[in-house]
Amino acid sequence: MPDTDLRDLLRAFAAWLHHGPCTVRQLAGRSDLPMIELHPRTLELARLGAVREAGQSAADGPIWSASPDLVAAPTAADVVQRTLNTLAIPDQVSIAAAIMARHGRRPRHPAPGAELPLA
Repeated sequence: MPDTDLRDLLRAFAAWLHHGPCTVRQLAGRSDLPMIELHPRTLELARLGAVREAGQSAADGPIWSASPDLVAAPTAADVVQRTLNTLAIPDQVSIAAAIMARHGRRPRHPAPGAELPLA
C-alpha cells in the first residue's frame, strides 16, 4: 500500500474516531473529507476491522462506528513498560540487575562496515 493510500486511510479512520458513529454522508458533512474519498476508505477500514456497521439509516445507508479498541489495545511489552515505569528507580535497577545476572549481557556486534581488530 503506497504511503498516500495509508495516509488517506488513517485520515478517514481519524475522522470516524472523532465524528462517528454516523453515515458516510454525515461524516463527509462533519469532516473535511469528501464523500467520494470516504466511501472506499470506509469499506477498506471495515475489511480491516477498524470500523463496523452499527445500524442502518433509511435515507443514507449504514451507520458506521469506529473500533478504537483495536488501536488502543496495549501489547504485553507496553503493559510491562508502564508497570516498570511506576516503580521507584532503585527497584527498576534491581530488576534490571536480576535480568542481567540471569541472562547475561548481549554480545556487542561491530557496526556494519566497521573493521575488525587483527589479533
